[in-house]
Amino acid sequence: SAGRFVHAVIDNVGGESDPAVAEVLLSQARTAATLYSADGTGLVDVLAEHSLTAAFAVPAGSDLQLVHVRAFAGVAQGRGRVLERLLDGSSVPEGLAVDTELRWTLVKALAALGRLDDVEVDAEVARDDTAAGRLHAVGARAAMPTPAAKDRAWALATAADSSNLEVRAATAGLWKHGQDALL
Repeated sequence: SAGRFVHAVIDNVGGESDPAVAEVLLSQARTAATLYSADGTGLVDVLAEHSLTAAFAVPAGSDLQLVHVRAFAGVAQGRGRVLERLLDGSSVPEGLAVDTELRWTLVKALAALGRLDDVEVDAEVARDDTAAGRLHAVGARAAMPTPAAKDRAWALATAADSSNLEVRAATAGLWKHGQDALL
């Protein structure tokens, strides 16, 4: 079952030294918890707690630390304040650099929780006004839990003049766990 798989990953991922393998395992656990479990919310919470705890327990500055923070951001429902503290730097695991890509990971997670609006995403674009930053902003806006955000993402994803990268960013943000009723 999905629950057994998620718990097996949690029980064993700490013994994995290869960050790429740990990342795949945690991603698969997130998929199992969000898509294949009747108790998805409970499993998501367990996975979030494990990932956050592991981020502070693994070697400072390691790739494994980054993997666990990213995994946490992917399942941080109900933990918006922790995401905000990671983003503003007030509660970051020792050795973790919150670089541009990690900032965008946190911004997208916060946007999906409804804790950031367009003004705040615009501020992030001002920090990273690059092609990549603008695409991250598309994903963040698409992830927002509002009908207007979903309509905007759908319009961008289906517009004839949207680039493949814009379509990918919009559709990646369109569906987020816990937003089924909105869609």
